[in-house]
Amino acid sequence: MIFKVNLLINLKHLSIAGFLTPNKYGPLLLSKIPVLTKLQGLNCSNCCLKDLSPIMCLTNLKYLFCCWNELTSLPVDIGVLCNLKTLDCYHNNLTSFPSSLYELKNLKILNVNWNKFKSFPFDIELLKNLEQFYIHYNQFDSSFYF
Repeated sequence: MIFKVNLLINLKHLSIAGFLTPNKYGPLLLSKIPVLTKLQGLNCSNCCLKDLSPIMCLTNLKYLFCCWNELTSLPVDIGVLCNLKTLDCYHNNLTSFPSSLYELKNLKILNVNWNKFKSFPFDIELLKNLEQFYIHYNQFDSSFYF
């Protein structure tokens, strides 16, 4: 399917997610999304993604679902997504947060289940509006306690 993404400039919600099988065109599609400046919700789950940098200009994003990808890190400038309320990135290969994550003052839901965190991100209390934090099924060692 080929479409001109610049014709969709008023789009507010977009899903390019792969469901039963991964969307192998995910990286290509994600590279075209930055023109969608009014986008508020993006589901790019199961899209064979290794990098979310192309969407860091989408400052109107409120909801970002990037589950079931190949992410080893979040972009260092993720803090520019200042309107983000939900960041759902479970089942990736994340091991830590970039310090700019704590600039997401509107973030209410953070899901990093099924990643590769070995220790708890102690700066998480800097997210003052965080209401739900999911960090199950990571690689915490036996000495880890909340």
